[in-house]
Amino acid sequence: RRAVRALAGGPGARGLARPRRPRPRAAPPMVFHVLVPGKPVVPPELISQTDASHWVLQLEDFAAIAEVVCFLSAPLAPDAALGVHITAPPFDAANWHYLGCLTNACPSAVFKPRYVWSSRDARPTTALVGLELAPAAQYSARPPEMASDEVTEVAKLIARDMVTYLASFENPGPQTMDGWLGRFNERCRREGVNWLRRTD
Repeated sequence: RRAVRALAGGPGARGLARPRRPRPRAAPPMVFHVLVPGKPVVPPELISQTDASHWVLQLEDFAAIAEVVCFLSAPLAPDAALGVHITAPPFDAANWHYLGCLTNACPSAVFKPRYVWSSRDARPTTALVGLELAPAAQYSARPPEMASDEVTEVAKLIARDMVTYLASFENPGPQTMDGWLGRFNERCRREGVNWLRRTD
């Protein structure tokens, strides 16, 4: 009977201790803050922690959200980084844009998502900011998204139009460039940028 009680870890056990259940790891405290320039710092109670390493908060402004400031109020673990992501309504999981990360070496940053928005986002006045605590190595090899594919495409079309215009002159100079810029601005005011996609 003593043997049974010992193996069961009961009061009569001498050589065997009752195995302890591992305690759940506590979520790391929130050591960061977020704000839109010109607005107060977002209160901590408005930042939702979805799990041990992810937080999300909603930003609202009457003007388009063009800049987001994030900073650390306490050091992270030496090998950790806080990734900053942003998305616009309807807040699809596939449309998060990675803006960059905070580390102990770079504890604050001004992120400018104005160029990551697509035409679908239309420079929103409401956005979700997601923060992920992860190993620094995970973000060191991941470049931030500086511009959406649509912005990059338009930049290529502008460059192509400029080269085509300048090539139509035998000896293009500064005045030729001024002429292209005036023509470009005027057409954009009248037609937006869709005319750049035409080949005529």
